[in-house]
Amino acid sequence: MTLRQRRLIWSWIAGCALLLLATTFHWIGWLLVPFAAWGRATANIGSESEAAGRSRLAEILAEYPLLKVWFGACAITFFLGAVYVIREGINLFDTFGSIAIPFAVLIAPLVFVLERERFEEFGEN
Repeated sequence: MTLRQRRLIWSWIAGCALLLLATTFHWIGWLLVPFAAWGRATANIGSESEAAGRSRLAEILAEYPLLKVWFGACAITFFLGAVYVIREGINLFDTFGSIAIPFAVLIAPLVFVLERERFEEFGEN
């Protein structure tokens, strides 16, 4: 295992610990807001990067067709969940988890694939 792979593993551990702390102690989430704003402000968001991101997503979906099924199942589940929430008059803003958890479930397989590819790339260098 290379040094870059070890650093990547430690960054995964630190990220998981930070998420665990943010969900356990809700005030830590408020400390993350400035970092999220800084990340959003410094991100390269333009038409070129959007086109590159879409082409990269198309490549990943072509390589892993099971992700298409996953995204479709999540879309149907979100739609049915939205219908249920609207019919029952549920206030989603009372809890953070009811909004964040479904989106985490949606993107988790994609993040896993990207991080695995990154880990393998670090092993080659």
